[in-house]
Amino acid sequence: MWEDRKFAALCDRLLDELRLPVILTGAPGDASVKAICSLMQRKAIDLSGLTSLKDLARLYQLAAVVVTTDSGPMHLAAAVQTPVVALFGPTAPARTGPYGTGHTILRTSIDCSPCFKKHCNLLSCMKNLSVETVFEAVRARLNLKEE
Repeated sequence: MWEDRKFAALCDRLLDELRLPVILTGAPGDASVKAICSLMQRKAIDLSGLTSLKDLARLYQLAAVVVTTDSGPMHLAAAVQTPVVALFGPTAPARTGPYGTGHTILRTSIDCSPCFKKHCNLLSCMKNLSVETVFEAVRARLNLKEE
């Protein structure tokens, strides 16, 4: 539920400023992944629809960090002990957050969150999460200092 343009801007910053490779995963024909790739200034690796569950687990195991919304892949990354930066809006991290230590939960403090709705006209809980906030959380999770 985080905006595609924000994911694209985050990916570009990870590539440009931290020199991290960016790999996007998703279901076959994932429109959001395609949109993110098209909005990026740089090129990411699009593996949407190309990984089995076992492949995805191995990919996440090799990753330095996984940035995700509250999803099944978030739990898979946590299960293979990869640090997760998880973006929460309508759901509650205390209920469905990544299991274990070494993860960062990002959410905004607004009165209506968590609401557990699948659809919302405002989505303020996600729109209020800035690219800068997520980028800095990734940097901190990787113990990287500002240059």
